[in-house]
Amino acid sequence: MNDKVLSEHRNWPSIIMLFLVMMLSGGNHLFIRNPICLLVIVVYGVRIYKLLGGLTLQCIPRRIWYFFAAFLCVIALQAIILNIFDSAAIAALSNIIAGMIVYAYYKLADTDALISEFVTVMKIMIVMGLISAILYTFFPDSFSTYKFTDSYGDERTVSHVAFLFYRGVIGAKERLYGFFWEPGIYQIYLNIFLIFQLNRYKEKTWIFATILSIILTASTTGYIILSIILLHELFKKVCMIKNRYTVVAVLVVAVVAFGYGYKIVTDNISDKVSGENQGSFLARQADVIAGLTIAYENPLIGIGANTDRFKQMRSRIAWQGELTGSQTKDTGNTNGLISLMYIWGIPLAIWYLWGLCRQKLISSSKWVMAVLLLLSLNSEPLAMTPFFLLFTYSGLDNTFEPNS
Repeated sequence: MNDKVLSEHRNWPSIIMLFLVMMLSGGNHLFIRNPICLLVIVVYGVRIYKLLGGLTLQCIPRRIWYFFAAFLCVIALQAIILNIFDSAAIAALSNIIAGMIVYAYYKLADTDALISEFVTVMKIMIVMGLISAILYTFFPDSFSTYKFTDSYGDERTVSHVAFLFYRGVIGAKERLYGFFWEPGIYQIYLNIFLIFQLNRYKEKTWIFATILSIILTASTTGYIILSIILLHELFKKVCMIKNRYTVVAVLVVAVVAFGYGYKIVTDNISDKVSGENQGSFLARQADVIAGLTIAYENPLIGIGANTDRFKQMRSRIAWQGELTGSQTKDTGNTNGLISLMYIWGIPLAIWYLWGLCRQKLISSSKWVMAVLLLLSLNSEPLAMTPFFLLFTYSGLDNTFEPNS
């Protein structure tokens, strides 16, 4: 499909629905998950019905059905052997189903439409995020604030303009959140958008705006992924340059730029390891130790998705670290890949990761996307959410033919 035609594609109901799919996959907690998930399943199901003139099992690829069947078996075994079946399992099941239906729709309709709608959503988010940063820099009084007690029991103050221009928690380092509950999630979507821009659209203004937005998230993982993407693009460009002096000049500029980027990343990491934000590092370290221990003790079917059960089992593990308040990450494990292992068992986790690394939605930078997804999901619990399941499903589906 012609890129110009693709960039001009505007189907606003579809764009809004994809936005809701993204909100199910790391969106701000003001977006109520269960009703949105039900809406996504119904709307995309109706769309498939209109495309096919009916609903059949064949609209979803066979290997994805196998994965779904394995997931059901894990839930059934957890209910029978461990006597656990609760709202967390139902929520996970609904996410799996939503991801299947959304994937089936875009495969039947056109994956280029998925890309176009995603690009439109991200452009809107980037503009609103940068406006947010400008407003807060020059007109901080224009931001309204409200106080609340978070799930950790800590008092928080949030600053925003009509919610749409969202800055986040006051008192912490100012970071760009977008519509998501954590800057580390926003950077995932920004880096995916950057890959599309560098490989397909090549719009310089949007490339610059995206890089600036990633910097404003102050996400260490985001910086690392951004560096990998830019190094990959630089390597491709250098290989195409025949003039040796031009190559040397480009490499010198690149070394200086990445030297500065390296300093930012190391300072950020140092702050988390030994600075005032070291609780973030300790909490993630505790998550890794606890998650791997529980996965080792429950390797085949895991312990289920209930966070209270995880916290109860984590409390039995000897090493807890010097964590207090919100640093304990009391809502559950923040490491998405390890969470897969202890929640659903190691076999299903390996199957998921195999499909994720083989994703075909973005075929032009396949290994870069694999690194992006693995690094990001390693630090955020988003693996079994509809948007990211699209990548895994495309890797599991041997009938999927990428358009780019």
